Amino acid sequence: MILCFVAGPLRAPSEFEVALNIKRASARASELWERLGPEVYPMVPHQVSAWDPARLTPDRDARHREGVRALLARCDAALFPTLRAADLTEGQRDELREAISLGVFCCASIEQLEAALPELRVKRNLRRLTLRGPRPTLPRRPRFQPGELAALLGPLKAADA
Repeated sequence: MILCFVAGPLRAPSEFEVALNIKRASARASELWERLGPEVYPMVPHQVSAWDPARLTPDRDARHREGVRALLARCDAALFPTLRAADLTEGQRDELREAISLGVFCCASIEQLEAALPELRVKRNLRRLTLRGPRPTLPRRPRFQPGELAALLGPLKAADA
């Protein structure tokens, strides 16, 4: 499954506008879920920061940005409202720079993301193999001949009695 970071503005002059920004990001994630559901999972940092925006102190803001960077590092793609830097907020420009530096695929529409899915799947699988190596094989269950298991369990049953 491809993890997609859903970017959008968060900060605004009023709490109402912040709530609208969170709602817009959630709506974009819902649209992504509806169109590409089984293949793409939207990651929405707005949902994490939906707690009381009035309490967004500089310390909390720094922690939020650090968390956003960590989340972005785990994603395969990032969906931005636009890729024109002039039309993005300061936070979105930082996220775009971070995404590009991490090699995360950046797009401005769900259609672009959908077209890139085959390449993203290959890239994700290669990264998984590089980081974790091939999946370990589990040891095979031993096969017993008829009566052999009963002979092994006989002394255990006698000890329990």
